[in-house]
Amino acid sequence: DSSALALVAGDVNSGDPQSRILRQGTALAGAHHTPLLTLLQKGEKSGDYTDALEFLKDASPVVVDGEIRSLGPWDHNFMSSDDRDNLKRGIVFFTAALESGMYFEMVNAHLQVFLKAHSTAIISSDELKRACHPLRLAMHKSWSRLDDLFNELRCSLSFHTGQHGV
Repeated sequence: DSSALALVAGDVNSGDPQSRILRQGTALAGAHHTPLLTLLQKGEKSGDYTDALEFLKDASPVVVDGEIRSLGPWDHNFMSSDDRDNLKRGIVFFTAALESGMYFEMVNAHLQVFLKAHSTAIISSDELKRACHPLRLAMHKSWSRLDDLFNELRCSLSFHTGQHGV
């Protein structure tokens, strides 16, 4: 179909770029709101990210991967202010999720995907690096809490097995 070809290739007579696929604001650039992004924006307004956590819990691994990757730019060299805002929403969401203590393993697994997919973009922005400080503190706090629980368990087991001081 020539109209579809004109949309992808651009109209040579109008001076449009040869490809609109990665052009900001076009329908093909992924400028629409994904379900996760919509839930993050809702959580940002209300301060409650429970719906976003439930969405990630119920979604398939492929959907979760796509949703998390769609929060940032395809290439950090072309990061728009919308991309930066969405990545910041993701960082704030993961900070709140870690602080909530809900779905510890799932949140950490999804955080790993988020950081792996978007680390280059995060590193390239001072604003996003600053936004990661509370995330780092929340991660430290959640892992310290888990370590404390394991220490209590070890102490209890050693007491009940008679292995004091071992």
